[in-house]
Amino acid sequence: MNFHKNFKDLSRSVKNIDTDNLKNINISILGNHSTQFFTKSIKNQLILAGFNPNIFEGDYDQIDLNILNPHSGLYSNNPDLIIIFESTIKLKDEYYSLEPNERIGFVKNKIDAISNRINTLNQNKLNSKIIHYSYELFDDLMFGNYFANTNSFYQDLFHLNSELIKLTSSYSNLFIFEINKYLKSIDNFRDWKSLTLYDLHFQINTCTEIA
Repeated sequence: MNFHKNFKDLSRSVKNIDTDNLKNINISILGNHSTQFFTKSIKNQLILAGFNPNIFEGDYDQIDLNILNPHSGLYSNNPDLIIIFESTIKLKDEYYSLEPNERIGFVKNKIDAISNRINTLNQNKLNSKIIHYSYELFDDLMFGNYFANTNSFYQDLFHLNSELIKLTSSYSNLFIFEINKYLKSIDNFRDWKSLTLYDLHFQINTCTEIA
C-alpha cells in the first residue's frame, strides 16, 4: 500500500475512487490549531487504504469543549477512532503565560488534563481507540545546550512526551503517534508566514506525511 507525501498527488490519486463499496470508518479529529489540511489528508489516505471515512473535525481550539459536551459532533459521530493533535507552539504560549514558579508543575498538570480527557471519553462508552499525537520537540533556544540543566520549556517537552507514553499503560485504548521521527526527516516542515496568517502550524505537504 503506497501512501503519498504530497498533498496534491494524494488528492488526485483518490479523485476517481468510488467509496460506496469501501469499509466505513468513523473518525473524530480534535486539535488546538488549524487542522483542515491534516483532516483532508487523513481522509484521502484512508480512502487510498480502502476505507470510506466519515470524519468529524472539531471546531478550532475546542478540544475540551467537544469532549465535555455529550451532545457535540464528536459523540454523535460515534467514532471508531479519535485523534487528538495539539501543537507545541500553542503549548509554548501556554507555558510562558505562567509565572516561573508555576512552570514547575506544568508537565504534571498537562498529563492530568490529558488523563481527564481520556476518562471522560471512556466514561461515555464510545469504545473508541484514541490516538494522541506526541508533542513536537520545539527548541525555543532559551538555554542553548544547557536546557537539560534548567527548568526550560524544551526540557519539559521531553518529560511531557515520556509521561504521555506512560499513560498508555493505564488506558488500553490509547495509542501515541510519535511525530518527531517524521518531522526530523522533513525539510522546512513549517511555513512561519502561514502560521502567522492562517494558524497553519505545518506545511500542507507535512500534513500529508504525518497523516
